[in-house]
Amino acid sequence: MHSGKYLNMHPSNSKKLFYGRTSLLDQQKDKRLDFANMWAITDRYTPRGNIIDRLGRIQSTFNYEVYKNCQLPTDLTNFNMSYKDCCLEAAKNLLESSRNMNKPLLLMYSGGVDSTSILVSLMMLEDINSLKDKVVVCMSIDSIREYTSFYYKFIQKNFKIVSSLHLPQYFNKDYIVVTGDLADMTYPYKLTEWAQGRYGNDAMMDNWQNGLYHKWWVDSTNSSINEKTDLQKDLWWELLVDNINHAPCEIKSNFDFFWWIYFNLKFQHFYFGYSLASMPTLDKDLIDKYYKVFFSSQNFQKWSMLVGRYHTGKNDYKPHAKQFIFDFTKDNEYFNRKGKKVSLQRVLIFSYHQNKSIDSNASFVDDVDMINYYNPNNSFNK
Repeated sequence: MHSGKYLNMHPSNSKKLFYGRTSLLDQQKDKRLDFANMWAITDRYTPRGNIIDRLGRIQSTFNYEVYKNCQLPTDLTNFNMSYKDCCLEAAKNLLESSRNMNKPLLLMYSGGVDSTSILVSLMMLEDINSLKDKVVVCMSIDSIREYTSFYYKFIQKNFKIVSSLHLPQYFNKDYIVVTGDLADMTYPYKLTEWAQGRYGNDAMMDNWQNGLYHKWWVDSTNSSINEKTDLQKDLWWELLVDNINHAPCEIKSNFDFFWWIYFNLKFQHFYFGYSLASMPTLDKDLIDKYYKVFFSSQNFQKWSMLVGRYHTGKNDYKPHAKQFIFDFTKDNEYFNRKGKKVSLQRVLIFSYHQNKSIDSNASFVDDVDMINYYNPNNSFNK
């Protein structure tokens, strides 16, 4: 029996969210059937309740608005940019923003492939002496360990360095904060790697319409949902099939199937959930002008759909990014050894405030006020 205060929710079409606090969303699955239906799939497939379909076809249990910098490009015609092209374009835009706003760039630097690519991009566009007053590197001791030689050769003697322990104080509009979040979206993320380990490399190349339906449900249901009903199974499958049929790029194999779910539905969750939802204060001007997610551009997304997703990271981790760095550093040792490490969390070592929901005005939302964002016409209200 599903009951609780959310049974009496009323819609408010003018109120929408950019991000919903995940633990709050989890709590509602025992109060309403539509929440339970939505949560019938684990966070392996969906972003712990933040189901934000950038195609606009799957309607979540809360009213979400796709943020302007998370829009999904739908026209891939004649796209031929390389990873390097996308990097240099994004870096050029950062430097233009810095110049026009007269604000330095604060780079959240983990020492990993992605944040290193950002700094390399900037150094390829401008002489390092010119960048000294334009770029501040925000890092931890782990950032040095991640890529020690790069730190001593390029960072230590050329850039102002601040501790990421104090990152929240730099979200004050004195800096343009630059992050490498969403870089893993430009390549296949852990979901496709998990599926490869589960089904095998050969099976991943099979057409997703040939037998995946039954395997998918067995492996994806949430253990906290006791009743794995045919309704939930068929409802989710119907929603995903419709979504795939409207994707702007070809979704043919099992590999494509898992990649697309993650790339489409989880993009905005990561845009807001890593850094912004944990800041002490927030406003629309700050996220629009003073917060830049380097790998979220339209062209990086197009590159992911047409090129990046086909590099699984199993045998060669982010080859285009590593080649891009190598062309600048000529560091054979790094190029040959570098693999996946959990880097970002080591930069975000500050004391987190409670992760909070964010509405479309970039204001934090208290849990008690989430009733105003409920969407009774959601896709799971069956």
